[in-house]
Amino acid sequence: MVFNVNIKYLMLSYYLMLGFIKRLFFGMSAGVMGLAYLLITVLDSALYIYTVYFAYFIKGFFAAFRTFFFPFFSQIMWVIVIIFELLLPQVQKTNKINNYNALF
Repeated sequence: MVFNVNIKYLMLSYYLMLGFIKRLFFGMSAGVMGLAYLLITVLDSALYIYTVYFAYFIKGFFAAFRTFFFPFFSQIMWVIVIIFELLLPQVQKTNKINNYNALF
C-alpha cells in the first residue's frame, strides 16, 4: 500500500513537472517570436526608407514618390535596377580588365 502511494506521488510530480516545462517552453517561444516580429518590422521599415532614398538618389522625386506609395512592387523593381544597371556593368568591366591582363 505504501508503494502505491509513492507511485501516485511520483506520477503527480511528473505531471506537474511536465506542466511547468510546457509553460516554460511556450513562454520562451512566445518571447522569441515577439522579438523576431519586432526585428522583422524594424528591418522592413529600414528597407522601405532605404528604397525611397535610393529611388530619389537615382531617379529623382517622381520615382521616390512612386516608391513611397507602391513599396512592394518598387522594392522588386529597384532590386532589378541595382542588379542590371549598377552591378553587372562593374562585373563586365572587371572581366574585360582580367581578360586584358590575361593576354600579357
